[in-house]
Amino acid sequence: MLKRLIFSLFFIGTTLVAKVGMGQASVITLEAYLDLVKTQSPLALQADLAPRRAAEQQRIARGGFDPNLYSYFDEKVFKQKDYFSLSSSGLKIPLPIGEAKIGYDVNSGSFLNPDATTPSTGLGMLGVSIPLLQGLVTDERRIALKQANVGVDMAKNDQKQALTDLLFEAQKAYWDWVQQAEQQQIIAETYQLSRERLVATKQSVTNGDRPAIDTLEQSLITRQWLIETTNARLRTRAAELYAMQFLGNRTNPVNTLTRSPISFQTAETLPYSFGQLNSAQKVDSLRTFALNATTNNTLIGLQAYQLKQQNLSLEQKLKEEKLKPKLTINYNALAEQFKYGETKYGDFSQNYKVGLQFSYPIFTRTERGSLAMTKLKQDETTFAQDQKRIELQTKIDLYFNELQTNLKQIELYKQQQNDYTRLRDAEVIKYQLGDSNIFMVNSRDTKLLEAGIKLAELKAKHFKYWATLTWLTTTF
Repeated sequence: MLKRLIFSLFFIGTTLVAKVGMGQASVITLEAYLDLVKTQSPLALQADLAPRRAAEQQRIARGGFDPNLYSYFDEKVFKQKDYFSLSSSGLKIPLPIGEAKIGYDVNSGSFLNPDATTPSTGLGMLGVSIPLLQGLVTDERRIALKQANVGVDMAKNDQKQALTDLLFEAQKAYWDWVQQAEQQQIIAETYQLSRERLVATKQSVTNGDRPAIDTLEQSLITRQWLIETTNARLRTRAAELYAMQFLGNRTNPVNTLTRSPISFQTAETLPYSFGQLNSAQKVDSLRTFALNATTNNTLIGLQAYQLKQQNLSLEQKLKEEKLKPKLTINYNALAEQFKYGETKYGDFSQNYKVGLQFSYPIFTRTERGSLAMTKLKQDETTFAQDQKRIELQTKIDLYFNELQTNLKQIELYKQQQNDYTRLRDAEVIKYQLGDSNIFMVNSRDTKLLEAGIKLAELKAKHFKYWATLTWLTTTF
């Protein structure tokens, strides 16, 4: 009887030793892993390019208001006759409305057009061109600059969306890695226990306490657990490599390949603890926040539509402006700059060049069609935004419901695991007392292992649900 009691305590004790021995590996936390993703992933670095492109596009749009120096010279000499010599230089300065111009012309020649005639010392000019109808309220340059400013916000939104998508996928890969590592540990513990049990069984057979068939039975199950351990190790390695691909640098990913992911036992101090304390109240509160953010279009998944609508509104203003007739006034004040070394200023009221330009397409079919197309784009964007909002609201409700169900399942399987542990330990004692057999003991081990594997799967789902909700409810 004493020998059997010692054998029973040995069976139970090996499980505890196996569990304690598995917790000494160096780990990489989720936060450390995601920090590496942010700094090393090519996709994260690519996302950083979006604001830089938008800033350059903004610079291009501002270039529409840059002053512009100009100069040209044109001369014709034929059969020793000076037909004409034309030279002009100056500065054009774009204004918020219209354009200013400062210039200086010197023209001469026997066959010079009278309109181009200037004093021998040249003719100075100070002019302005102002649109009176189309282009007075807005024009291409002003709209382009405003759209470029909106483009900066769009680029920031795209960057955040890309980074959020990347971290979401990385988190799922990380928790898959955790799940496989946890399940590998559970299987390895079962295999180790089976090996110890095989040794004890052989000793018991040698002592004549058990039939020899028990050794065969235990050898078969031990070999099966060895196969399962090898397969679990391969699955963990595959999950690890998939998680590491988000780091980009495969040659030296900060030695993370030599580490293990954080365990679920430690991870429970993260969002999972929220499920243990007022979970229903906090879940409902977070759901309310998420749905309000959806309604107010502040979720990052909806912000792109808002910014696109701003861009289309600017485009609409420009198209409406194009429906107006073109009427531009050009006024150039003229002054004779130099004569015999003395400055001669002209009377601007008497020396000037003025003109009007007018044009208007009679049917305006191009302009009206272009405006209608822009309005159709606005309607299309509105419908797409409404559909996206519905999809987000549905997904948020779905994942919140699955999260609540998942929390209940975790508690149930925790109880299952505890109960299976008690049954297994009791079965070991019964076996030692001669009231059971090795097959039943191993069956209890199998049930306990299945409960542990399922619990690891449910915990991985729990954290992936949280990652999904974080991804869905990220605001701009």
